Amino acid sequence: MICLHLRLLSTFSVGFVAMVLLSKFNIQAISINGSYLYIDMWIIWSANRDSSLLAKKKVFLLLVFLL
Repeated sequence: MICLHLRLLSTFSVGFVAMVLLSKFNIQAISINGSYLYIDMWIIWSANRDSSLLAKKKVFLLLVFLL
């Protein structure tokens, strides 16, 4: 019973992290492959006053599936 509660808690935590990422960054694509969630993000930051750089980062979130 305790293991089930821990799995539910970790599943909801991963979902919350994914929601925060979706709201904070410009998400380009989301694809699910197996038990991993791949999120491609474009993060724009200013290198100096005249120009800005564009960087692509990939975040891997391990999803916990209830079996």
